[in-house]
Amino acid sequence: MALDSIWLGIAFALGYVFKRINLPPMLGFLLSGFVLNATNAEHSELLEGIADIGVLLLLYTIGLKINIKTLAEKAIFGGTLLSTSISVVVSFGFIWLISLVGLPLFTDLTLAQISIIAFALSFSSTVFVIKILEERGNLNSSEGKAAVGILVIQDILAVLFITIASKKVPSPYALLLLLLPFLRPLLLRILKKSGHGEMLTLFGFLMALVGAELFELVGLKPDLGALIFGIIISNNEKSNELAKNLLHFKDFFLIAFFLGIGFNGIPTIDTVVAAVIISVLLWAKPLIYHFSFTRFSFPSHSSFFASVSLTNYSEFALIVAAFATKAGLITSDWVLVIALIISISFIVSSLLNGRAHLLFEKYKEHINKWGSSKEENEEIIRVDISKREVLIIGMGTVGTNIYDQLNKVYPNKIVGLDSDPKRIQLHEKAIRNVALHDATDIKFWDSIPPNQIHTVVLALPDFQNNIFAIKRLISLDRSIDIYATARYSDEVEMLRDAGAQHVFTLFEEVGKGMANEILRKSNNTLEFEIGAN
Repeated sequence: MALDSIWLGIAFALGYVFKRINLPPMLGFLLSGFVLNATNAEHSELLEGIADIGVLLLLYTIGLKINIKTLAEKAIFGGTLLSTSISVVVSFGFIWLISLVGLPLFTDLTLAQISIIAFALSFSSTVFVIKILEERGNLNSSEGKAAVGILVIQDILAVLFITIASKKVPSPYALLLLLLPFLRPLLLRILKKSGHGEMLTLFGFLMALVGAELFELVGLKPDLGALIFGIIISNNEKSNELAKNLLHFKDFFLIAFFLGIGFNGIPTIDTVVAAVIISVLLWAKPLIYHFSFTRFSFPSHSSFFASVSLTNYSEFALIVAAFATKAGLITSDWVLVIALIISISFIVSSLLNGRAHLLFEKYKEHINKWGSSKEENEEIIRVDISKREVLIIGMGTVGTNIYDQLNKVYPNKIVGLDSDPKRIQLHEKAIRNVALHDATDIKFWDSIPPNQIHTVVLALPDFQNNIFAIKRLISLDRSIDIYATARYSDEVEMLRDAGAQHVFTLFEEVGKGMANEILRKSNNTLEFEIGAN
């Protein structure tokens, strides 16, 4: 236990340092693994077990949010196959050319070995991408769904590779797994009866582990089992609650996963040089993804942001390298090289994703030129803001409550905006004027008629998206009152500095609203002043 507390302490310390310099803490966890390895710390079974559970929970929660129809869309299915094929060819050609130069580790590579490495580098990190999308609040947007769709199909390709590479034939009983969807009514019934507390959380853990064990039992990848069990009960209000319940547990268990990557060895000069050289290929990833998406008429704007989030290398590459090493196809040095490449890609991807909006705004003309000439955006509904005066961006719980209250006083003067198609359908049933659109789409802001909208309320879950929207509004140089919501007190000043005139912290306003209601019910004339922070 003492050793476990030490690696947790080091992980926290380095994660804290990276967070303070505006980089994801997970990069600190990666570095912690290298530090622990350099000090000859033991790679305990507890660490491996926690890491495995973290990956299972990640895939299970992904499954909870997946619409299976999305995977069949041509932009996602076709985009995955096209981007993977291009990536393998580009990586193979690049590494083969380097092998001709005579650099250490590259010189003796055979064409078969280069093919294995190129295939390993064609995937993006499920763990990292989901974290990026969750932090940006874009998991349910068109770009988020496209990125997750590609990751899921890549995971399926990973299962096929592992099955072939291990020469392990799935059991004939694996065909019985086709009956799993018939369990959906029963599982949903149990889920609904599990309540909202510890039983709900336990149900989630149980399903992820049962799915993994069941798939492993019939000779399939355990991770896929967790994913499938999540998909079976997806697209349900209760499954969304379950995903939120598991969020922090998943985050904790994934700390061990990132630590484990660093335990693959101590970097040498040769392995570092090899990793840096191959990492040059990382810059081709967003171009390949963007090209592949737009060949299937996916909107350039959404394609760009999905491609940027996918600009990293997958932890699956380590699994490929491990298989190849055990089979004697490549040396163990390449496992460490790939671990370093993954680490480098996470750092680059963090910096790139943090500046994605600024990059799109700066290079949007060039980005749009890469788009297909047949590009359509059937999903986006053009916003009718004629005779509207108040625009609410982000129609979740907070945005919806604001809409309903304002609509009582100013009927037919309010319009809402959200990027989640399912949420739009619910609003349509409730007869609210809400349109499907992405607030990060610069074309939308440029299309707002002058002097039409007088008030904009930003209720987006992602802080950075709120900042971006404020800057776009300020750049329009119009007289618009900007209201914004913040989850934490330290975000208030940043939103004000960006240009929002009125900022409200959610939890504080809940307290004030409840206090006012209590006072009104008790016929007390005293009221708290509910104003801008």
